[in-house]
Amino acid sequence: MTAYFPGKCRVDRLAAGRLGLFAAGAAALMFSSAPRASEFPTLPPGTAAIVAGTHVSCVAAKTFVTCKKSTGLTATIFQRGAVRVTRGSGTLPAKKRTVLYNNNGFAVLGTHRVGFYCHVYASSGTPTMSCSIDDPSLVHDSHGFDISDRSVVVFRYNAAGLRRDLRTIKQP
Repeated sequence: MTAYFPGKCRVDRLAAGRLGLFAAGAAALMFSSAPRASEFPTLPPGTAAIVAGTHVSCVAAKTFVTCKKSTGLTATIFQRGAVRVTRGSGTLPAKKRTVLYNNNGFAVLGTHRVGFYCHVYASSGTPTMSCSIDDPSLVHDSHGFDISDRSVVVFRYNAAGLRRDLRTIKQP
């Protein structure tokens, strides 16, 4: 039996079977390489995330995420995709604390379909927290930041979704 599709394209059963196996294999590969659920806990507003092995901690709010190094710089990302970096701003209030290790992260459900995603990775052996809008395509000219004990890097996503570092600020 042969199936017929518009555009005069014929697909026989064997080819359709191979296509089905390819799609199943691609889906399995995609899902096996996807991060595990434990890597994406949702942080409720007012909860702090502490990056293990550093002096960096973050606090989630509904419309922003703030991360700071104790006695250092503070970086905040807002739902409009803007990032603000300031020097020292006291303690971050939090009801609950979560410790994050390398390859751990969290999501913050924001308002108006825009949320945040923060993830810990090792940069030159130093744990670094990276935060951005969870889907940068929703916010034109969306920015993000990386913060570690050594520096804060502010970056921007272009229209193709590629990251470009804009500024690196050394931590005091």
